[in-house]
Amino acid sequence: MVNHAFQLVTKWSSIVLRRMSLRGQCYPLGHELFENCVTRVCEQNAQGGIGFVSKVIKCPNGDECVAPGTPFSATLDGEVYGNTVCEVLADGRVIFRYQQ
Repeated sequence: MVNHAFQLVTKWSSIVLRRMSLRGQCYPLGHELFENCVTRVCEQNAQGGIGFVSKVIKCPNGDECVAPGTPFSATLDGEVYGNTVCEVLADGRVIFRYQQ
């Protein structure tokens, strides 16, 4: 996954604090964000870059987040599909398989 963020290094005394800046907020390494059914963790890679990495991706179903492979009911074009499942592809995209 591509992270569109940048690294902010703050020096305080002899301690170097590594933090991630995202949308005007700073987050420490290890911080988890959950939004749009995706859990992201602030991590540092081998090259020293810091960014949010997607760790757990679930599928949005209205106000709920459903684990991939778990059957649920979904409505598509007014039709109710009671055995819908979702799958998370290697690139992080979510696809739905609507089955009645």
